[in-house]
Amino acid sequence: MTTSKLEIFDYLSIQELYKSFYNLNNYLTTILMSYTNISTTIASNQNINFFAINFFSSRITRLSINYYYSIDLSSFQSLRSIKILDKPNCFQKYSLKNLSNLELICIVHNTQWNNNCLIQLSDDIMTNSFPNLRLCQIGQVIDNQQYQWKILPLLRSLTICTKDVNIYPKILYFCPYLNRFKLILDVLTKSLSLQYSSHLFLHKFEICLAIRSVSICELLNFLLSPLSNLTHLIIHGPHQYPKQLNINLLGPILHKHVPKLIQFYFQMAIDNTLALQLIQNNYIYISRIHPLFIHIKVNQRQRQTPAKIIISS
Repeated sequence: MTTSKLEIFDYLSIQELYKSFYNLNNYLTTILMSYTNISTTIASNQNINFFAINFFSSRITRLSINYYYSIDLSSFQSLRSIKILDKPNCFQKYSLKNLSNLELICIVHNTQWNNNCLIQLSDDIMTNSFPNLRLCQIGQVIDNQQYQWKILPLLRSLTICTKDVNIYPKILYFCPYLNRFKLILDVLTKSLSLQYSSHLFLHKFEICLAIRSVSICELLNFLLSPLSNLTHLIIHGPHQYPKQLNINLLGPILHKHVPKLIQFYFQMAIDNTLALQLIQNNYIYISRIHPLFIHIKVNQRQRQTPAKIIISS
């Protein structure tokens, strides 16, 4: 009977459970206290009963927060997964440092990627304060000499933003078993370093570039060099500021560095002269550059929107 009641509990929110069953009698309260592995959401568009949250907090394992005000997370000691849809200037109210059981951290940050608290969180992550961490999406990562990075042996999926491209080889070194990686390069501020080591386990790589000073092919040559086992590649080039693109170099870079590639997607803004040239030539020669250059589309400039090229497998 207890098992069937617990199965019913899965269809009710903790707010509803607390309101319906708590303190009705000792038996029902005992069943509520035995309910574990709880998933819940705290959102501003809900009626929130913090008595219910406090009652269940030590048994909540998956938590999603989309809330305007501060929440004390210190009692959520069983938490394994947390997703925060951040509101402006609110993230500093959350402290994850003592939640050592976390396996998933996802910060959906909508305003300033360089928020100091997000940087502190990235330092905590890279110093292995969360030894069970498997999946992580955070904000700005910097090379803070104050903290000594450590190997993260369990981390499999990572999304970061950085202004320092030389963070990239450090990530590959300290996350040796990383399988999925999304790298957002925001306004490149440092020159490329050629120091890197091969990474054998990275198979899926998504690159988002918002840079002007370095050529796309030069940067891709740097980023793809250590990834001989890569199978899936997505590249979002600058979409507001058109850049020159040498497609004849792009193919050989892929052939040289990622020979096992099976899926490819590439898009970026280009100058209108190149767009017209590609359209007039009917894209014929592009498909010969690399076998994954199968679908090719060029949109010409329209008013304030620059021309764009999309190449995909």
